[in-house]
Amino acid sequence: MAKRIGRYYNRQATVIYPPADIEKFISIERKPQDFYLFFGQLAGYKRADIAIEACVKSGRKLVVAGAGTKKTKKYAKSGLVTFRGRVSDGEILDLFASTKALLFPGIEDFGIIPVEAQAAGCPVIAYREGGVLETVKEGVTGLFFNEQTPEALIAAMDHFERNEAQFKGREVFKDHVQQFSKTAFIKRMQNVLAEKKRI
Repeated sequence: MAKRIGRYYNRQATVIYPPADIEKFISIERKPQDFYLFFGQLAGYKRADIAIEACVKSGRKLVVAGAGTKKTKKYAKSGLVTFRGRVSDGEILDLFASTKALLFPGIEDFGIIPVEAQAAGCPVIAYREGGVLETVKEGVTGLFFNEQTPEALIAAMDHFERNEAQFKGREVFKDHVQQFSKTAFIKRMQNVLAEKKRI
């Protein structure tokens, strides 16, 4: 976003991360089971199709949570993909607690869902573009893949499963997400406003 503002308005922008309600996720007890999670609206730019095809092609189980188009439901016949539709806050807490990792193949300017997942101690496997580059700590709270293709995501999941033990340090996840808390947001806003007053 800051680059776009610089390009179109020729102004330097200060980036302040939006506040995430990390507190409600931090106390979740993780008990990972044998499935991956895609969470978000089934809109084109979210690229649920990549997550679905990657899991079907590689024989992995996937839970898809989120409202949207039904075109992808043909994959439910594979027996590997479960479509949950719109889920409650309680259900998403359960999903973050029990999934192996969140798959995030789309591009978003920030992306609140990966932050919430990490607050729950859930690793994130994301496409290397957009806000996740600032919200996911590579090799610590998640990892990236470099092409928006099922094959690239499959390779990332293979890598994740070979190194899954390194993503189990709950305190590391907790420490990492503090920068996206409501407290951090308020402090940054206060600092920016104080700076403006001095100018």
